[in-house]
Amino acid sequence: PGTYTITLTAQNPGTCNAVDTISRTITIVEPIVESLNDVTVCSGVPVQIGEVSDDPNAVYTWSPNDGNLSDVNSPLPIFTGTTSTSYQLLVQHDVCTDTLSLDVVVPQLELILPNDTSLCVPNDVDLTAAINPANGSLIWSASSDFSNPLNSNTQDLSINVFVNGMQTYFAQLTSQSCTVEDSVSVFMVGDQATIQGDFTACYGDTVSLSVLNPNPSFNYQWQSNAQLLSGQGTSAVEIIITSATEVSVSAATPSGCFAQDTVQVAVSALNASTINATASPAVVLAGTNVQLTASPVNAGYSCTWTPSLGLNNPNIYNPTAFVEMTSTYNVTVADGDCVQQDSVTVRVVDFICGRPTVYVPNAFTPNLDQANEWLYVRGNFITELDFKLFDRWGELVFETQDQSVGWNGYFKGMKVDPAVFVYYMRVVCEGGEIYFEEGNITVLE
Repeated sequence: PGTYTITLTAQNPGTCNAVDTISRTITIVEPIVESLNDVTVCSGVPVQIGEVSDDPNAVYTWSPNDGNLSDVNSPLPIFTGTTSTSYQLLVQHDVCTDTLSLDVVVPQLELILPNDTSLCVPNDVDLTAAINPANGSLIWSASSDFSNPLNSNTQDLSINVFVNGMQTYFAQLTSQSCTVEDSVSVFMVGDQATIQGDFTACYGDTVSLSVLNPNPSFNYQWQSNAQLLSGQGTSAVEIIITSATEVSVSAATPSGCFAQDTVQVAVSALNASTINATASPAVVLAGTNVQLTASPVNAGYSCTWTPSLGLNNPNIYNPTAFVEMTSTYNVTVADGDCVQQDSVTVRVVDFICGRPTVYVPNAFTPNLDQANEWLYVRGNFITELDFKLFDRWGELVFETQDQSVGWNGYFKGMKVDPAVFVYYMRVVCEGGEIYFEEGNITVLE
């Protein structure tokens, strides 16, 4: 490498020994690197490859572009792959292109363990691994961290263990500084027929029940008084709960083993039919306090009213609501297992202290036909009432100061004859407004 001057001299003796010369400067560029070292890396472990410096004036291209390199145009890409690959790096600088090669070697480790198995009763079990390469080191352990090896010789591929309950055994193969791990579980049949413990469901709920450690080769049969929707013969079922019930599952293995488990399902007393929301009064003037009530009341239940705006306490059964517009209040009651809701609407009306809001019917028929038998003062938001009724001779035949007290057409124990009566009515409404009215009422047969 370097810069050189080359001179050419030409001489012709036939022309009186004339001499001519020409010179040229040639620069030989030094390659960035002469070779790259091969790399050995475990499957899936990221590693940087390439040993060239990052020259901003050079263009780098790796091939093949197999998706395992983080950047095929970087001088130092990261390789992450599972198989060995031979790469070429083209480095273009000035007028030259260098071609470099390296191999990424990924050791192919293979560890094959027996399938998970089940025992009818506690027994000895032989577990044997198949490995590649054959000269790899194998560790068996009952711990996932391999802290307590079960084989004293790492060339021993088999272990014999006594199993009296569900147990998982772990195997680790090491070769060429790489490791692979796998595990095999040994179950007792009873472990693969276990369902969750007793629980409480909500009335009408569809409940899913499943075996905690199912075995696809087992035949599972479910029994319950509840309606079975789906899953009979499998490790998971759906049932509809409407009352307390017992659910049991039995498991039969291809070898003839049998196991069973049972769960008790209770039903919450909290259901949609038991929750009731009320408001008193339900029709009010704007700016009125209304008593909201949820039932049933139970110290073990939580209660929440929404919207909470205007409530003195949204988390009690009987809050008061300051109502300024027609509003619907929702109450949510929960017992820790189930949640139920109900709602009540409080209607706000524009009130006139007088007709048509306050009125007296102009006729009624006290004839014992169970229709229109009583005469009442009608209207809402009346705080005071004075109602008097006179016959045509001016005799007082009925009076009341209670809106809930009406006249049945009797005077002094005798039913009056059909006739026209005169009434005088004075009411005081919410807010203190006073209304007076007089008129006629006809008693008909």
